[in-house]
Amino acid sequence: MQTRTMRVSTPPLEVESLFFPSVSFQTKPYEDPGSCPVPERVSVKPLASCLSEDGMRWNVVLHVKSERIGEVGATQENRFDFDLVAVGRFAWKGDPGEDRDRIAKVVSVSGASILYSSLRDMLLTLTARGPWGPYLLPAVRFDPD
Repeated sequence: MQTRTMRVSTPPLEVESLFFPSVSFQTKPYEDPGSCPVPERVSVKPLASCLSEDGMRWNVVLHVKSERIGEVGATQENRFDFDLVAVGRFAWKGDPGEDRDRIAKVVSVSGASILYSSLRDMLLTLTARGPWGPYLLPAVRFDPD
């Protein structure tokens, strides 16, 4: 097993605020927890937009939703369904002369990653209190277009 050391530095992105404007979690509390599977597929939709002309303030919205699988009319039910939205306001604290496209990519990827980990933690807390056990959102990778 290879071990690597890492350098820790101040990031060029600062979280100004992070909140959840929409949280929906639904389950059937009276059914056997093992009768339905956990969500196998999750829809993840990030959107980043610049809030200032100088490119220093950004808004990132992340929509994460469970999906049901199966054929039309025979869709498999999940143990629970969720529809979550997180919003983060970010400030670029790096070099103001940095290329605008590079700033947009860093903000988009890092902002969405921060929001996703926050939603993952919230959903883990919600599910751990139920009879179905904790559910951890699957790992995703955010790639800028």
